[in-house]
Amino acid sequence: MSLLFIGIFAFLSTLFGGYIAFKYKRFIHIFSGLTAGTLLALIFIEIIPEVIKLNNSTYILLTVIFGFIFFHILEKIFSLHHHHGEKHDHDHHDHISSKKIATWALILHSLFDGIAIGLAYNISPAFGLVVAIGVIAHDFSDGFNTVSLSNSKRLLCADAIAPILGIIIGSYFTFPDTIMSILFGLFAGVLLYVSTSDILPEAHCDNKKHMTQNLLAMLAGVLYIVFVVSLK
Repeated sequence: MSLLFIGIFAFLSTLFGGYIAFKYKRFIHIFSGLTAGTLLALIFIEIIPEVIKLNNSTYILLTVIFGFIFFHILEKIFSLHHHHGEKHDHDHHDHISSKKIATWALILHSLFDGIAIGLAYNISPAFGLVVAIGVIAHDFSDGFNTVSLSNSKRLLCADAIAPILGIIIGSYFTFPDTIMSILFGLFAGVLLYVSTSDILPEAHCDNKKHMTQNLLAMLAGVLYIVFVVSLK
């Protein structure tokens, strides 16, 4: 698959997530489960093994931990994830400002996702496709969260365009394997945080029906990636 089509799919995935936020928010637990399952399978079946292969050392897995912790810190500082109708007891002005900061942080995050695709494609088209599948899957969540935070179609479009710009930027850069392994170790840690932060709210909710649907959707996401990888 060419980078052009990958960019188009990333764009559409983000817009679809925003559309669901505007129209069908009640089904988000199913989509979040699919996204989380897809990301978890990609991280452990494809991305982490490639990171170890590039560096030829298991110590590189420390970068995965650092990526996880780094994004956790960002989430706490900028409130990157606005979980499904969550309410906060902050001053109204501060609350609006934090939403704006969080929205632009999401857009910047989408830009870096696109850069990761471009860099991965320079390693090999097959690895680029693997990273792209993970990015496209969680672009849905990014689109949903952007609308939840801003209720803005303009910012949703900005978030959808960001990975395309990132792909263009990333495709023009190449780094030694050691540097690439560090970058993708950090990227895997970020994806791991994103996937678990999407799973936990619904997997531990009081609504047993939603919890079951979320877990089944997560399993379906894992099996989908296993199927795709088996075709390679």
